Amino acid sequence: MVTAAHCLPDIKSDTVHVLPAYNKGAFREHLQAPGQSFRRLEDNDIAVLCDSSSTSPGLPFSGSGSKQGQSIVVTGYSVPKIHVQQSHTCTVSAVSGNGIGTLDCPLPPGTSGAPVLTAERGEVIGVVSASRQGMSVFTSIDAAIFNDLCN
Repeated sequence: MVTAAHCLPDIKSDTVHVLPAYNKGAFREHLQAPGQSFRRLEDNDIAVLCDSSSTSPGLPFSGSGSKQGQSIVVTGYSVPKIHVQQSHTCTVSAVSGNGIGTLDCPLPPGTSGAPVLTAERGEVIGVVSASRQGMSVFTSIDAAIFNDLCN
């Protein structure tokens, strides 16, 4: 599991509960993991759950990364319907050399940590970090970052 690091408080001894495919109170499974199972790249606002015992397949990572002009979909749990999975379609406005990208649409509060997916194949290219009037910010991520943090 990948999310924005700022979405997780600095938890050392608590248990984090993850509900894959959560929607309107229903979910595929209930995972519990110690807080220290998350590895963080604070400068890039990324947190990865390592040592997950999930039996659910995750979303695939994109092999091509993010590109300016690319159509994407962000699916998350934001206001005003925090228990309902919501999708937003946007376009990548820019991607910097350090992997920080901008989207041409504002996303509602609570979308931080949501995956940024390619519109055509539903592959992960990043994680939402912030939103403000007229735009949103995401951090690019790929399988190599995940593997580096967890191995």
